[in-house]
Amino acid sequence: MLTLWNDYKRADIPKHFGETFNPGKWNAGVVPTDAGLILLVTLTNGTYENRFIDENTFAWQSQNSTKIESKRGLQLADNSAPKRLFVRPSKRESFVYMGAVDMVSASGEMPISIKWRLADSLPQEKHETFKV
Repeated sequence: MLTLWNDYKRADIPKHFGETFNPGKWNAGVVPTDAGLILLVTLTNGTYENRFIDENTFAWQSQNSTKIESKRGLQLADNSAPKRLFVRPSKRESFVYMGAVDMVSASGEMPISIKWRLADSLPQEKHETFKV
């Protein structure tokens, strides 16, 4: 069972969603599962503008090739499908489980910029780590 704000290695995340680790699938930033979409985000990757706006809102960008009407774009926009967010400050660190998120807004494409609302506010002790 996943615990909010705990650290998880990428290879350990799939089992919590009834999946097995497959690098081809789980090394992506967006992973579709039967349990919904899993978002795996690295803040300091230098390519995308991913950041916390405040303790409840996370700004995220899709891959540069993602269009709104693409399969991935439609999956992201589907509010009926649960989405779970994992964020890590850098590639050298584990992912922190942020819990369920809901889309607040989306704009543009290639990449699509999305604001996600966390179901549970990021605790104060995590603000410095994630530059809130």
